Amino acid sequence: MRILPKNTPTGAVKSPTWTVADFAEASHREPEDVFDGAKVWLVHGSHTGGHASAARSLKEALERRPGVSAEIINMAETSSNETPASMAAEVALKGGDWIRNIRSWVFDQQYEGNDFLKWISNKVMKREGRHQEAFLNRLETERPDVLVSTMSATNSLLSQWSDDGVIRQPVQSVLTDFASHQMWAQENIAKYYVATPAVKQDLQKFGVDADKVSVTGIPIKQDFASQAQSPGEARKALGLDPEKPLVLMLGGSLGYGSFSESLSAMDSTEGNFQMAAITGKNENLRRELEALETNKNLHVEGYVTNMPTWIDAADLVVTKPGGLTCSEILAKGKPMILQNAESGLEGRLVRRLEESGVALVVDGAEDMARTVSELIKEPQKLDALKAKARAVGKPTSSDEIADSILRSIRSAS
Repeated sequence: MRILPKNTPTGAVKSPTWTVADFAEASHREPEDVFDGAKVWLVHGSHTGGHASAARSLKEALERRPGVSAEIINMAETSSNETPASMAAEVALKGGDWIRNIRSWVFDQQYEGNDFLKWISNKVMKREGRHQEAFLNRLETERPDVLVSTMSATNSLLSQWSDDGVIRQPVQSVLTDFASHQMWAQENIAKYYVATPAVKQDLQKFGVDADKVSVTGIPIKQDFASQAQSPGEARKALGLDPEKPLVLMLGGSLGYGSFSESLSAMDSTEGNFQMAAITGKNENLRRELEALETNKNLHVEGYVTNMPTWIDAADLVVTKPGGLTCSEILAKGKPMILQNAESGLEGRLVRRLEESGVALVVDGAEDMARTVSELIKEPQKLDALKAKARAVGKPTSSDEIADSILRSIRSAS
């Protein structure tokens, strides 16, 4: 990799879409050094969820910098194993109750710091490495400057490869939740990027040096960092009543959540507000909600590509806890009501967000409906929650992480 100094002519920068001036204008900063040929691999091992989304957001941020190329490598796809070890937790979500209970127990033990379980989990990932010949062949041929892992399973494997001398590139990690378990904390991770100071403390508890951890927020799409519309403007753009408060219900890209029960409960409460539900890719749920009869205005959408506008339009967001979704909501300064909190990973995320003062946690549809009604009728309480959300949200997280990664490449060159 060759670093071009400041004031290098734009023509010398091999970027098909951005120039130094473009980058400076978009980021509201002076042009920085241009990285001619800097190559970053963003590594995870999942087909759904926040690991892949964080990698995509970070790729977009990196490639806004002139001369930088970033590629997402899904180790579940490069594996010759029919059931890659990195997908174990993902597969468990599709199993029966007993499998999901085991998954929750494993997460609880990883958060508590069960040393034996970490040893076993690392052994499983090292064995998975035997199926990654295609990945290692590409790594040797293409030689990226740095590997950035967005998943604890790939943290484990990449760290062990570093220890064994299999890979020579530095490995950094982006944590995608508001709490960290011990599998994220691996010996040969050079740098961590985390959502909050509490996550940094988690890593320190598991032996990570504080100097290795930067509190940047979880990487999100640039759309969520753009100037927000007023709620009224956004509601008008979406064809909603611009004057009436909006309660937005989200269930993630797969449309999880007890939508019908929750919407019916909200519909029966006092308060002059409208409702919207976004069901993601769950078409059966979308059709079910479209047939729901309500007294309050209800707008139903399936999978949407304008989520930032929907969040701008909302006064309050009811959602299932997830690191990326909650980061996007907080980046827009919107408070949340969290439902369906379970043990394991989700239970810990819910508690963290509640402790930070940006979310209210409810027990079931009736409790949720009462909470929504109270907040709509007492706007000063809602405004206080919004102020806390704005304080915690990190809309420029992707840019901060991208800049730090490139600084590390510069310092190593």
